[in-house]
Amino acid sequence: MSPFEFTITLISIVIALGIARILGGYADLIQHRKETEHSWLFLIWFSFLLLTHVGWWFSLWGSSRDEIFSLSQFIILLSVPCFLFIATRLLIPSEGEFHKITKRYQTLRVPFLLTFSVSFLPGPMLRGFSTGDWSIALYLTTVGSLILAGTLSPNMRLQYGVASIAGLI
Repeated sequence: MSPFEFTITLISIVIALGIARILGGYADLIQHRKETEHSWLFLIWFSFLLLTHVGWWFSLWGSSRDEIFSLSQFIILLSVPCFLFIATRLLIPSEGEFHKITKRYQTLRVPFLLTFSVSFLPGPMLRGFSTGDWSIALYLTTVGSLILAGTLSPNMRLQYGVASIAGLI
């Protein structure tokens, strides 16, 4: 078993847990659609979380050529899906709470956006240092900074703008 196969196993499990939570949330939304508040902002972040999980998993393939993984490199690589999972858990309510999505989002907006934005920072920086290619790091750091900007203002128009732009980038 190569070092890549060994490390990707644990990282894939954490990513799979986040994806399972998101897909379960979609099923709960469909099941409780009549009593659920329709919040487009929530749905934008919800969908962006799914795309981020899948995108991060695919981006790990670039590490498949690495012969050795140091403990610090592994911890940084593992931190990204961990922060994604925490952000997913903060955003997606339990089954009994789906009728108050908007109130939950307003309450947990800052912790959710902080943990989600942090998931865009350490992994790309590590890859930039190790490969010397900063194009992806600059791109993802910009997305993370944009999401972080969403924590600064409770203005809902700004929130929609940040979510839309971050999702489109």
